[in-house]
Amino acid sequence: MIYWYADFPLNRLASPITPSSSNADWSAIEKVVNEISSTNEFPMTEDENTCRFCSYRSYCERGSQPGSLKEAEAELESVHRLMSI
Repeated sequence: MIYWYADFPLNRLASPITPSSSNADWSAIEKVVNEISSTNEFPMTEDENTCRFCSYRSYCERGSQPGSLKEAEAELESVHRLMSI
């Protein structure tokens, strides 16, 4: 399987698929779908900072535009730097 993001078509990630990895992936997907299907409540996080880059933030009335991809990437890089110290 090849993953790619439309904005960066030359940056691809190839991942081999085996029967066992496919079965494990399917089981993980089923688990999440069952978890979502079995609840009626989806409480919003109290930490609005986690919503800064969410594309769906307008549905929660936490702003109409998410932060830019460049801002999100810069934040991820700083987190990775801190974790490697």
